[in-house]
Amino acid sequence: MTAARYSLTKLRVRLADPGIYLSMGAFVTHVQSAIPSVAEGIHHLYPDAQILEEQRFADFHVALERPTSHRRWLRPQVIFRFDGYTPFKPLPVNQAFTLFEWGLNWCITTHAHQYLIIHAAVIEKEGFAAILPAPPGSGKSTLTAGLVNRGWRLLSDELGLISKAGLIQPVARPVSLKNQSIEVIRRFAPEACIGRVVKDALCRGAHVRDRAWFRPVLASGMQSFAKAGVPTCSPDYTGRWSKPGYSMRCLKPRAPTSNQRKSSRANRPARSHGRSGKFARHW
Repeated sequence: MTAARYSLTKLRVRLADPGIYLSMGAFVTHVQSAIPSVAEGIHHLYPDAQILEEQRFADFHVALERPTSHRRWLRPQVIFRFDGYTPFKPLPVNQAFTLFEWGLNWCITTHAHQYLIIHAAVIEKEGFAAILPAPPGSGKSTLTAGLVNRGWRLLSDELGLISKAGLIQPVARPVSLKNQSIEVIRRFAPEACIGRVVKDALCRGAHVRDRAWFRPVLASGMQSFAKAGVPTCSPDYTGRWSKPGYSMRCLKPRAPTSNQRKSSRANRPARSHGRSGKFARHW
C-alpha cells in the first residue's frame, strides 16, 4: 500500500507506534516518530512510496524523537537515532523532516558498501542515466528539479549508487531546495509540488535561510527501475554521451582561483571530537 492511501491521522498513529516499513528503491527503512511534521512530510512528499504491511526486515531502523531533557519543552529539539545510536547533534524540532532526510543519506552512505557512491544527482531519459556531480551550493538540486519538470526522470538527488555491473541503483526521494532555489522552481514550474518551507535550517554546518523539499514523481523512479537498474552514461571531455558498457568519464572541473581557495579554507567548519562521519564532523 502506498503512503497516499493512508489518511494523515492513520499515518501519524502508525508512525508513532509501532512505526512503518518504508520502501525506497533498494532499501527498506523502519521509521518511528511521534513528531507530527515527520508524518506530514512522508504523507505529502512520499505519496507513491510503498508502506510494507507484512515486512519484518529493514536495512535501517531509525527513530526521530524529542529529548527527555528540558529541551522537550524549552526551545524543543529533535534527535535522530539509528539502531539506538545518536550520530548527530539535536536540531530544532521544526527541522525534524529535514533531519530525517539527512539521516537517510547518512545511513546509505555509511552502510551501502556494495555500491560505488558518488555525491551527485542522477536523472534518466530514454534508458540512459546522466550523473550530475557537484559540490554543495552549486545548484545541482535546482537543475535536477528543473529537468524533472521537463521530462527527465529522477533516480536520485544526493547519492549516485553504481553497482559492480556499472548500473545505477535508483533511490528516488524528495529534492532539497534552498533559499532562492525555492522561488526559482516555483516560477519555472508553477505546478510543482513543494513542501513546507523551513526557516533557519542548517546545511553541513552553514545556516540556510530557507529550505523546502520538492516532490518528484517517485513511482517512476522507484518501481520501473528497481530491479534491473539503468545503463549509465555521462558527458566525456568532448561533450559527447558515452554508451552503456563503456568506461564512465566526467567533465574536468575548473581549477579554483586563489580567492576561492582562501574562502574555502576560511569557511571550513571545525571538526568535532565525536564519532567519524560526514554529518557528525559538521554538526
